Amino acid sequence: MSNTTDYVRIAIVSALVIVVGLAVFPLMQFVPFPVFKVVWIGPLYSMAGWILLQRSSLPGTIVFFGGLLGVILTVFMPYMFFVSLSGGIGAQLAGKAAELLGAERYRSHGIRAVAFPIFQLPLMYVLVMPLDSTAAWVIMVALTTAVAATSWAGLYFGRLLERRMAPGVENNEA
Repeated sequence: MSNTTDYVRIAIVSALVIVVGLAVFPLMQFVPFPVFKVVWIGPLYSMAGWILLQRSSLPGTIVFFGGLLGVILTVFMPYMFFVSLSGGIGAQLAGKAAELLGAERYRSHGIRAVAFPIFQLPLMYVLVMPLDSTAAWVIMVALTTAVAATSWAGLYFGRLLERRMAPGVENNEA
């Protein structure tokens, strides 16, 4: 598969994430602070990350996905570029660490997909709500736990969706 195809695939998935995110946006209006919205959007990010990582052969796919998603989201909130890029870089590093510890590629892709929204949370939290009290730290730990749980659920549904995708499309589980 060519690099061009992989770049197009990343662009299409990024656009789909934005469209689906905008579709669920009315539900997010009930969330009091923007930092809490990542709990709702975490499963979508992990599903998209999983499908991209399974279908793309580019090194750093998740970093490119985070950067492109950040560029698009900058229209809504200027700091989102850095938040999304930090998620991509953190996820790439988490997956590489898993590989260095002996995880096969399939498992490291799952770790990258789940880590993508988890690594976005700390920067988003610090930008929106200062960590100046014990309560703020407790909220951040609770939010990180919630994002991890919803992201694992998103990974599960991403795996189900990926299995049902077009037959005959090669899968990079090697």
